[in-house]
Amino acid sequence: MTGVQPGTAVITASSGAISSNGVTVTVTAGAAAQLRLRTEPSGAASGVAFTTQPVIEIRDAGGNLVTSSTAAVTAAIASGGGTLTGTTTVNAVGGVATFGGLTIAGTLGARTLTCSAAGLATATSASFNVT
Repeated sequence: MTGVQPGTAVITASSGAISSNGVTVTVTAGAAAQLRLRTEPSGAASGVAFTTQPVIEIRDAGGNLVTSSTAAVTAAIASGGGTLTGTTTVNAVGGVATFGGLTIAGTLGARTLTCSAAGLATATSASFNVT
């Protein structure tokens, strides 16, 4: 038996008119394996904090939120150049890293951010414009 999503289930077996007693099984998230964007950054004006700051989830290989993770997640500019300022590294709380005060200064145009944490697959944001 393989649990796919965290939670509790009662497992029974039956054959014809005979059924077993239920066994309660609790599935927990696996080891942290990847980052996923919960909220994409947007509303970026050069030198001004993003209107919508990125929020990153720490997930296991099955895509389940790892609520026990407190990993340090770092945001950086992946494409488009400029300078990213603000608190660029935050520790996850309950498996979620919430950034605040990130700002990009530089020429106007399209950008993407990448978020990384030691030992985990990175996440890259959708393209957004610095105006």
